[in-house]
Amino acid sequence: MKRRPLIWKIYPTYLFIVLVSILAVSALAVTTIKHLYMNRVTADLRARLLLTEPGIARRLARSDYAGIDALCKDLGNRVNTRFTVILPSGKVVGDTRKDPATMDNHADRPEVVAARKRGWGRSIRFSYTLKKRLMYVAHPVKQDGRLLAVMRAALPVSLLDQILGTIYRKILWGGILIAVLAVLVCFVVAKKITYPLREMTQVVQQFARGNLDERVPPQKALELSLLSEAMNEMAEQLRKTIETVTRQKQELEVILTGMSEGVLAVNLNDAVISLNTRAAALFGVDRETAQGKSFYEIVRNSRLQAFIKETLEASGPLEATIPFGEQGNIQLQLHGAPLKGEGDRKIGAVIVMNDITRLHRLEIVRRDFVANVSHELKTPITAIQGAIETLQEVALEDPSDARRFLAMLSRQVERLGALIEDLMSLARLEQGLEGNAIDFEEVSLNELVKRTVDDFRPMAEKAGVSLAFTSEAPVTLHANAHLLEQAVGNLIDNAVKYTPRGGSITVGTRRVGKEAVVSVKDTGIGIPGESIPRIFERFYRVDKSRSRQLGGTGLGLSLVKHIMKIHHGRVEVKSEPGRGSLFMLVFPL
Repeated sequence: MKRRPLIWKIYPTYLFIVLVSILAVSALAVTTIKHLYMNRVTADLRARLLLTEPGIARRLARSDYAGIDALCKDLGNRVNTRFTVILPSGKVVGDTRKDPATMDNHADRPEVVAARKRGWGRSIRFSYTLKKRLMYVAHPVKQDGRLLAVMRAALPVSLLDQILGTIYRKILWGGILIAVLAVLVCFVVAKKITYPLREMTQVVQQFARGNLDERVPPQKALELSLLSEAMNEMAEQLRKTIETVTRQKQELEVILTGMSEGVLAVNLNDAVISLNTRAAALFGVDRETAQGKSFYEIVRNSRLQAFIKETLEASGPLEATIPFGEQGNIQLQLHGAPLKGEGDRKIGAVIVMNDITRLHRLEIVRRDFVANVSHELKTPITAIQGAIETLQEVALEDPSDARRFLAMLSRQVERLGALIEDLMSLARLEQGLEGNAIDFEEVSLNELVKRTVDDFRPMAEKAGVSLAFTSEAPVTLHANAHLLEQAVGNLIDNAVKYTPRGGSITVGTRRVGKEAVVSVKDTGIGIPGESIPRIFERFYRVDKSRSRQLGGTGLGLSLVKHIMKIHHGRVEVKSEPGRGSLFMLVFPL
């Protein structure tokens, strides 16, 4: 049999009584309001009839039936009420909505009959004339005790229903609000009644988990006070017994401190039994002082705390990978298992932490690289496929179209070739970084940079950009000449592509202390500040559409970065949008 908390036995009863009361009051309110509103509408129609009666009586006295009909239509349209004048014979001589001549005899209408007998009549029924339900109020017009006619006023019931519906909705929402408040009040009252028992239950659950330092707070009720004192005494005796048994029979073996993985052992009271040197370094604590403290005090990572807590509560081994460190830049692979003592009884948990940050970063780089390469290759391949299909279908019939699509094919093939060449260059550079397989020689930096500038001068002239070279003093580097030319060439190529016509590019070499600097300064479009940290990433482009139009592969600056790493140098960038860029290659001498 499923057991339910005490609060769910008390709370529904209170709630049922309150909700039934609210429903009963709401129903009574709806009925009363409807009755009052119908009476109010009736009184309003009666008032309109009384105000209209003198004009009708004067026209009846002189048998001006046309005037009566005109008055009914005029007044009815003004006050949005249907007026009808009926002679004692039942003939209709005036009506707001219809031509009296076309209307049936009204002598047998319920409201007319009631008005003739009792002075007033009211009914709600379907109008065959207007084809809708109306509320009618009738009043006799008399002169010297003689019945001249019966006046009748009517309103559509749909209008009354609409107004009553608005009132009903307000009552409904008011009832819902009151019900919600009642639900909350009932819940608070029931919770207050069951709170002492719940409080004692929570403490007992702490006892069951081995946390015997918890105590049941003093209770006001006599029965609960006796129970809390008995529970506290039982917990104290049990705690002393466990401490004695723990000191005599259970001493945990800890993992060797020389392991590269971090190891942490905790008991069921969340206290640290032991941790090795690597774990202490990860947490930034002293091994000796950390023992005996709660792991919440030494572990400042909430996810690791949750994993330790989960491991303490689990019956088998667990695994997880979490970010660690102040910036979350360390990836820890966690292995947790229960720690058992005599009789296969669980006495805690042991956590092994392995730093896999480098593997994680490599996986991210690999995944991003594959995604970017796939994207970059897809664009030219798609263009080539489209051009080939067009050539096959229609373009061969028109030589000019064929030449245009062949030119497109040539451009895309060149782009693919450039992309593959850059990828291969990156691969060779990475192999050189890992295996030192790149040859170095003494290189004249000034001559190399000047030669590279001369190579790009035709390209700059075609783009309408001035290209100048400056040098302060001869500088000799121990470097790979081909790679240096490639790095400087990539920077000049980018400067030419992103400098508008009429702009200028200055390439210079100089010596600053124990460093040699190659600078490439342009008056181009510049780079936004938020993009500067990312421009050396593979396939990152500040302006993707412009870069592709200019034939860029997105790998040029990444190649520059790798070349500088091989030469143990660095790349520095200063740039502002609209004010140009300055790239500096800094080499140690």
